[in-house]
Amino acid sequence: MNRRQYVEYTRFQSESSMQMKIGSESLFLTKSEKNADLNKVIAKNQIIGTRQCQPKRKFGFMKTHKTGSSNVQHRLLVYAYRNDVNVILPQTGNYVNNPKHKYVLDEPFRLEWLNGVSWHRDFVKNNEYGIQALHTKWNYTAYRTLLGPSAVFSTILRNPVHTFESQYSYYGFESHYRMNISEYLKRLERNPTTRFERDPNKRGLNQQSWDLGMMGPDLEDSRVIEAKIQSMDQEFDLVMINEFMDESLVLLANLLCLPLSTMSGLKMNQRKSKAKVKLTQDEVATLKRFQLSDERIYAHFFQKFLTMWDKFGKRQMKESVQKLQQWDREVERRCVSNLADKASLQGTIFAPYNGDVIAYKIRDDDNRCKMMAITELNLISLIQSKQRRRWLKLL
Repeated sequence: MNRRQYVEYTRFQSESSMQMKIGSESLFLTKSEKNADLNKVIAKNQIIGTRQCQPKRKFGFMKTHKTGSSNVQHRLLVYAYRNDVNVILPQTGNYVNNPKHKYVLDEPFRLEWLNGVSWHRDFVKNNEYGIQALHTKWNYTAYRTLLGPSAVFSTILRNPVHTFESQYSYYGFESHYRMNISEYLKRLERNPTTRFERDPNKRGLNQQSWDLGMMGPDLEDSRVIEAKIQSMDQEFDLVMINEFMDESLVLLANLLCLPLSTMSGLKMNQRKSKAKVKLTQDEVATLKRFQLSDERIYAHFFQKFLTMWDKFGKRQMKESVQKLQQWDREVERRCVSNLADKASLQGTIFAPYNGDVIAYKIRDDDNRCKMMAITELNLISLIQSKQRRRWLKLL
């Protein structure tokens, strides 16, 4: 973190965060409202429709690669920061993984990997963890142990063809394989054994299945795939679908019994149009054929999602999506002075990891706006600092 970023970060951290407004058209609070107890406000307000409930304080989100999961994660982490919910965090970075190779997801999460985190033992002892929302390789039993029997779980899936095209661009597969995606797919057709190749961080075909705990030959074994679908049906209370992001966020707010406005914000980590590759029909067919596991899992949960949508109510969904989109437009109007790129934001807390994604120049006078656009690692740093202070109070 350079000096400019550090000064901005510490100034931001020292200022009081402003809670979002409930039961109103506006997401921005007046000064007199900023110290309101969010949970008390929630208890007095209907969340969605006429349902009355208590917000869930224990929630696990399985963050899959290149599925739009950053949008979901950002909203959950902002909620955790504002409401003092403790997040399962590694000692450093943004992957809950083996600290010996923290960005290489080659085995499911193990509880002992958190033993080096200063507050971990005390949080486990006192049942203090509330949210998991970072990249990991899924291990339901371990996360259930950390979050407890009352926790609910969710993840997000995306059309596997689009997922692979996105990661090929975003993670620089073209440089790694020294060929563009069309050349890669032609080689895959000529030499199918290359389907098991993964980049140094274990990213490749069937990435969603890999993130969800599967590996190697299991990705092509129909019995194992079916067993995985059945276990996911039991483990996840909601499997969101990228292609219906707004509807997914509505169902997530409903699941967690949170105000719908909690799910409003800016689109995070969205690639610029020029970074996307239009695949031919033959290339799409190739990717479908070599991503058996992802295709079957996605197809199953796509249909299940539509069933949950129907159960929620089509009219209620339409009204909720319209409200969410209205709030998103208000956030953009209030917060964004103009679209930007990584180079122009270098050294700030808003500079994205990848230069091919849309970034935002944020107005300087509103902390809520800053929270809408702060990048993942900087947001995690804020949470770590606040979480450390809460831990010290336990000692």
